[in-house]
Amino acid sequence: MLGSQAVLGTPPHGSAAQLAAIALGRALPLDLLPFASGPAARQAVLAGNIACALLALPAAIVALRDGRLSGLALAQPQRSDLLADVPTFAEQGIALHFAAYRGFAVPAGTDRAVLAPLLAALKAVVVDPEFKAQARAQGYIPRFIGQAAWEPMLRRLLAELGERWSKEPWTARHD
Repeated sequence: MLGSQAVLGTPPHGSAAQLAAIALGRALPLDLLPFASGPAARQAVLAGNIACALLALPAAIVALRDGRLSGLALAQPQRSDLLADVPTFAEQGIALHFAAYRGFAVPAGTDRAVLAPLLAALKAVVVDPEFKAQARAQGYIPRFIGQAAWEPMLRRLLAELGERWSKEPWTARHD
């Protein structure tokens, strides 16, 4: 369907989707072409300039829902109810799972009295029905991860990325 050596557009170097594309490039015969942004890679596919792009869901969801793009696979453990008909890579025999996380940070040592109302507000936003509906429409599934879980998860992810970088850097090294 994509040809013998298709070009796979990716967002910029170091993004979650670009790192996933590197892993996918090991499983499939694809030439990777990084773009300045996910929307730029999406536009290249829509214009017919490249065969496919690996994009974060928010960069593709409107075009997927409008039928201007076809979803081939999701890089997550299970299907998303946002696009229930799009299978995962794992369902297609490709072990590929990536996620992008966004969070909120404050200076170390910030007083708990300052943090408590901020954390309560963040929790309230994530469960707000209007916010949830808007986020889902844009391809995000909002969830609150408290500091007790968030900080260790970030430290683990940073260690994994550091180990990966030492073995296979995703940009040219200048050291």
